[in-house]
Amino acid sequence: MRYDNTRILQKIAPDGRIVLPASFRKRLGLEAGGEIVIRLEDEELRIFSLSNAVKRAQTLVRKYTGGKKNLTDLFIDSRREAPC
Repeated sequence: MRYDNTRILQKIAPDGRIVLPASFRKRLGLEAGGEIVIRLEDEELRIFSLSNAVKRAQTLVRKYTGGKKNLTDLFIDSRREAPC
């Protein structure tokens, strides 16, 4: 394995496992047993913590709600206004 602070060259184990260097895990706030999200985007794997995924989703929702109300309240309000 060769690496610097931002990239590594590493082999994939026969069972498909890869090892994330401790410096990467620390920088991303990942701990043993923690949950991660792995996304395939533009032929690249993107790995981030579940808590970061939640923060990204919350930021996206705020973009559309203006941060004034939470999404649940907006949905309930729209259902009340909809004709039956």
